[in-house]
This record gives sequence, structure tokens and C-alpha cells, in this order.
Amino acid sequence: MTTAVSADDDLYRPKKYTANLPTNRFLRRLHKLLVPRSLMRFVQKRMEARLLSGIPVKINAGDILLLPDSPWQEPIWDAVDQALSEGATLGIVQHDFIPLEHPELVPPENTEIFRRWADASLQRAHYVIAVSQTIAAETRARLTKLGRRNVGEHCVTAFRNGADLPPPTSSDAIRQELIDFIGPEGDGPYVTVGTVEPRKNQSTLLAAISQVLARAPDARFLIAGVVGWNGKPIAESIRQHPGWPSNVRHFSDLTDAELRFAYKHAKAVVFPSLAEGYGLPIVESLANGTRVFASDIPVHREIGEPHCVFFDPRNPTRLAEALVAHHLNGEYAASWPPSEYELPTWHDAANTIVETSLRYAHRYVNNRN
Repeated sequence: MTTAVSADDDLYRPKKYTANLPTNRFLRRLHKLLVPRSLMRFVQKRMEARLLSGIPVKINAGDILLLPDSPWQEPIWDAVDQALSEGATLGIVQHDFIPLEHPELVPPENTEIFRRWADASLQRAHYVIAVSQTIAAETRARLTKLGRRNVGEHCVTAFRNGADLPPPTSSDAIRQELIDFIGPEGDGPYVTVGTVEPRKNQSTLLAAISQVLARAPDARFLIAGVVGWNGKPIAESIRQHPGWPSNVRHFSDLTDAELRFAYKHAKAVVFPSLAEGYGLPIVESLANGTRVFASDIPVHREIGEPHCVFFDPRNPTRLAEALVAHHLNGEYAASWPPSEYELPTWHDAANTIVETSLRYAHRYVNNRN
């Protein structure tokens, strides 16, 4: 396998190796949404020296082949099957099943593509590491449907994504436009982080904002995220909101340093997403000591209780009521501060993946022998 490194430090195959592969901007968008870049970068830094050497990877009996990503368009299964025939152990990192569980929230053509990938990977996997207990449960259910109940019952576990953003450096700069909107210490805006798209549910947030501003006209809202699939109408609604630009702003290109700045100075983070595999902004917010209003979905309960205020993501009035009570009276119906909340790091996450892989591989080899 031949790889290279892109300008933003990601592994990729050079164009001459991918020219004949099918391309689809919706697939690229879905890939970027479902796979945390921080995890991929950590794996990259551990593997790039070997990969960039140009020497083909020879997989032998007892080796572990881990798929931490979902390469939708890569013709990998012949190589995977060859590795399995040599006696390798196959592990999968499962990020979610959103295209199958919530097909209305992704491009229509991606549901069947994802189904083929999920079935092919789960039919072969010796073990699966899910990003949450919620996704682990969904993984077990899908394995059972595929006739692999034993793998589902004994070889599926979960780990937690990291909450630590890259540490600040002396070269980090915060644009003045962002500083001016966030305002003085202690009087920051409510912040929401996520791709602007139907799944992230900014439409419900906008409806709630209108109700909040009617009762608390000094409240401010910062929406951070690139515009994704079916997101242009939502982005236009943000710019056409009566609160724009004094009370409502949208930044589509925050750097890591600016995101950290926004988290630190936010009055609270609002995360109204309809479906997630994990909900990274919740954990990042708690790691920065910032209160969170989160949509009431199972995975958010898993990672955010008891420190988040939860709301029905289809009910903007309930969200508005909670935000008004917080803004005007400081009410926050959750445990705070999260002094006993164990915040994972990306280093911890990577170590857990490695240790779990070694444990399952050892079990598989012993059972085979």
C-alpha cells in the first residue's frame, strides 16, 4: 500500500492511486462527519513511518488488523480476506449506525452504501470496539441479525473518545471578530458546535432562539460549524434571523484555538443533535468547565449525566424555557460542577483501543488453537 501525507497532516493515497476509484461528495462528507479526525491522527502518527516507507505490509498469523475508519469506496475486502486467511485477527472501531438507524438524516444513496460496508465488516470481525455503550448495544443487535450472536455477546466492548483539544501554542491567534462577539469575561454567548445540517438540528435551535430573544433580548448565540449536506437552507435561515448579527452569529471555520476560546467563554453550550454515536461537543464542553444543554437522546444521557440539562430535540419551546431560566435567573437543573466527572483524553482512548485489541486477539488465538 502506498500512502502520502496531505497538507493538513492526514494520511491519504496519492491521486495516481485513486484516479480510478469512484468519488462522491456526499460520501466524503459522511466520512468526515462520522469519524473523529483526532483519533485518525493519533493512529496516523503511530503508523506513518511504516506506511510511508513504501514497503508492503505483510500480515502474518497472530497479527491484528484493526479498521478504525470506514473507507466507503476503498476495495479493501480482498486484502482483508487474505489477512484473515493468514491467521490475522480483525477488529473494527464502530462509530455509529446513523445511516441505517436514521436514513432521513443522511444523503439517500449513502444508506445502502453504508449497509454494505457495515455488513461486510461485521460479518468478518472477530471483535468490535464501539465509541459508546449505546453504539455497542446497536452493534450487538446487528451482529445478531447477521447470525453472529456469539460475537455480539462476547466480543463487543466500548471506549470513550477524548475530550482534550490540542494544547495552545504561542502562534495561536483568535480573530478579533470572534473576540468582539463573545464579549467580556462572564458575559459570553450560548455556543453550539456541529456541522450545519439537518442531523445537528440547528433549525430547532433557531426556533428556540426567537423565543429566548423575546424574553431575554440581550442573550447571544454563536453557531460554529461548516455547512454540510442539506445545510445551505439552514445557514441562510441563520443569516436571515432577526437577531443577526448582534445576537446571532455563524462561524464556519473556527480553528482549534478559537474553538477552545469559544468553549471557555461560553455562557453554556447547546447541542440539539438528533442522532450521534458519541456527542463529542458535550464532553469537550464539560472538559472546559462549561455547562451543557443537550438533546435528550440515549447516548447523550450516557456521556452527559448528571451534568447536562436535557431537552426534547423536537420541542423548541422546552429548550427556550430552559435557556431563559438560565440566562435570567442562573437556573441549571443538573449537577454542577462536574468535579467527579472523569474526562477522557485521546491518549487514553488510543491506549484503550490497543489494550482491548491485544486482549481479544489473545483470546481468539487461544480459542483457535
